[in-house]
Amino acid sequence: MDPRVRVRMERGFEISEADFAATLAKRAELIAAFRSEIGDALVLLPTVTIQPPHFDDVDTDEGFSRLNLLALRNTSLANVIDRCSISLP
Repeated sequence: MDPRVRVRMERGFEISEADFAATLAKRAELIAAFRSEIGDALVLLPTVTIQPPHFDDVDTDEGFSRLNLLALRNTSLANVIDRCSISLP
């Protein structure tokens, strides 16, 4: 596994069972609110809101993490609210 991905995955060990349950409950509320407000309408967003970074920008773990979060920001929404998504060029 990529060491940078492993660090993100291992953060899960820092979350208590109670906090995880509370997060799942909040997520369920968010899904319900989204469905109530939007229904089956489409939500169009740019896939990535940043230009491709230079290799030097992702050399450090800090630089990689910052840019990775920016790159995943818009596409992660569909995962959180149980929606599907497609990325078109």
